[in-house]
Amino acid sequence: MRRIHNQMSDTPAYDPELIRKIIGWDVKNWSQILPYWENLCSLEFENSECLEIGAGYNGGMSLWLAMMGARVICSDLRGVRKEARDLHGQYPFQGTISYEAIDAQAIPYDQAFDVIVFKSVLGGIGRMGELRVQQSVVEQMYGALKPGGTLLFAENLTATWLHMLYRKYFGAGRWSWGYTTLEEFLSLFESFTDMQYRTTGCIGAMGFTRRQQNLLGWVDRMVFNHLLPERLRYIVFGYAVK
Repeated sequence: MRRIHNQMSDTPAYDPELIRKIIGWDVKNWSQILPYWENLCSLEFENSECLEIGAGYNGGMSLWLAMMGARVICSDLRGVRKEARDLHGQYPFQGTISYEAIDAQAIPYDQAFDVIVFKSVLGGIGRMGELRVQQSVVEQMYGALKPGGTLLFAENLTATWLHMLYRKYFGAGRWSWGYTTLEEFLSLFESFTDMQYRTTGCIGAMGFTRRQQNLLGWVDRMVFNHLLPERLRYIVFGYAVK
């Protein structure tokens, strides 16, 4: 029987510049994913076999996993960008990161990884609200995990009508990004035996500069995370165990 939990976690201190490089956008809100995973997963990252799906421009999740002592395949649909390779090259553990072009809808591995991680990926794949496509991607990740393996996820939610209006003009909504409700997102993980998650963030996504994002992210933590129900926050993150 699958168990779903909504858990809270403390946030330990991190080097701000390194976390900015790993997270990239709305750092105050999205950076909560790292201590959550570290504190609640009970994972042995040291020497584990890991895969990042949809590394994007910075491969931040691969960088973090390598910092934790894991061996990582950093992947994106058309191959990993030079910006991500350059970022990894700034640190002494880049030798534990390899690079591949992987289509998330056709992952060429079977029961190969202890950990798979993705951040802001499903919306780009399931454009125009194609939930069935997002479901197929999660099933691909499930198949690529070893028995007992863990999927770490962080994704954007529909949140409020204000978020969707803002995204239509300033965000990924301009390119038909496939946002899901919290209920739709949780339904993607029916095959997993255990799942834990948390939601966060409201106005942090609406800052145009880093300073604005940090200020609005602080307001989210102090105010909106306590006022808004979890289904109206814009980030969901957590993990699911195969």
